[in-house]
Amino acid sequence: MSIHHVAGAVRVPLTSTPEELFERVASRGPGGFMLDSAPAGSRLGRWSFLGARPFMTFTARGRSWIVRRDGAVERGRGDPFAALARLIAQFRSEPSAGGPPFAAGAVGFVSYEAGRLLEKLRSPRPPAPGIPDLAFAFYESILACDLARREAWVTSGGLRGPWSGLRERQSARAEELLAAARAPAGKASRPRRRFRLAGPLATSLPREEYLRAVAEIKGEIRRGEIYQANLTRKFSARWAGDPADLFLRLRAASPAPFSAWLDLGRVKVISSSPERFLRVRGRRAETRPIKGTRPRLPDPAADRDMALELVRSPKDAAEHVMIVDLERNDLGRVCKAGTVRVDELAALEVYPQVFHLTSTVTGRLRDGLTVVDALRAAFPGGSITGAPKIRSMDIISALEPEPRDVYTGALGWFSFSGDCDLSMVIRTVTLNGRKLCFGVGGGIVADSDPAAEYEETLDKAKGILAALGEESPASSARIASTQ
Repeated sequence: MSIHHVAGAVRVPLTSTPEELFERVASRGPGGFMLDSAPAGSRLGRWSFLGARPFMTFTARGRSWIVRRDGAVERGRGDPFAALARLIAQFRSEPSAGGPPFAAGAVGFVSYEAGRLLEKLRSPRPPAPGIPDLAFAFYESILACDLARREAWVTSGGLRGPWSGLRERQSARAEELLAAARAPAGKASRPRRRFRLAGPLATSLPREEYLRAVAEIKGEIRRGEIYQANLTRKFSARWAGDPADLFLRLRAASPAPFSAWLDLGRVKVISSSPERFLRVRGRRAETRPIKGTRPRLPDPAADRDMALELVRSPKDAAEHVMIVDLERNDLGRVCKAGTVRVDELAALEVYPQVFHLTSTVTGRLRDGLTVVDALRAAFPGGSITGAPKIRSMDIISALEPEPRDVYTGALGWFSFSGDCDLSMVIRTVTLNGRKLCFGVGGGIVADSDPAAEYEETLDKAKGILAALGEESPASSARIASTQ
């Protein structure tokens, strides 16, 4: 079937599994992506988006940025957030009525280190070699899967851009995606090598050093510097095999509403995040911070008791409310007065390895502001920094031996129709060349028990460790220090 129209979408029955579509569309070469709501049927798990072969890419490191398009390279200096906003604004498309919320646009990430471009911190630190502060690829057509209705949409975004040949390319890409959507279900996937670690798993903060860092944060709280701070420890190792195998294993071991695969060539991001950082639909902005965690237990009665313990915990409630208040203030910087509200407070959410407390904070953007303005106001998210935000960022920067890079940044899409949906980059593996990294952390408050905070980091690592085929690093003889 040829798609001759420039705007709109073609809808077909969803006969293939998301894993099969990943094999056909996203896993084959640089530029492939899948933003996947793995737990179909959940209130956050309706849509999955796939694409490949972007027509343009944007990367920034510090105040230098690069745009690559059709073999041409444009370099610039200045505010990379403003440069990204200008690129997005060059295109216009309208979503089809009743169609997917994302039809064409930019997919990528903003690393945690990009927060240094927005706030003045006392301890500047460059990201790891090869990891951009911002990285986005631009797609004219998207394969969108409606998991609730078992339908697939192939979009042709109807772009009005400044470059010749865009409409023709748009139509060709839509036809390719439609062929992938209509391919027979159950078709054998290509053989792939099993992903594995090729060396010891090391950590930036071994147990005793993590406990000392927690004690230092509690000292800062007693001195009145902060109310809480989120302390991260990173794990790293060499790897071998096929990264797509790891994505499918993590998706199975730790399904989440914001699973993601981003193939940027040397850098690949594999995520299974449960947390929405920022969504803008029309003028409505929303953030859903997570604060409060307990491990799942195999015994049903003990598992229920663990959930009740979290819900009834005064410590977790106080920690959660601090971050909700911070997020209210962040949205208040870009939303109309009187519109910021807490729609849901400290709701219990259940995941395969952990329980979480999650709130929903919303507001209406002021006239004239864009999704990038909302990103700048809220970034980085309060749930992974602390309160007050800037002072917490300074303290954790001094205590964490390595930059966080992609971890605890934001990942997702900006549509050419003016919306966005970005997750918090947690439960995420970053591949940078042959090096694998992932981070885990938790919020430290005045009455935190350092040993319990350390155990919480292990609970949060369980899904990734299961996908890697590793034991808990607390008991593994392979653990070492990266320092």
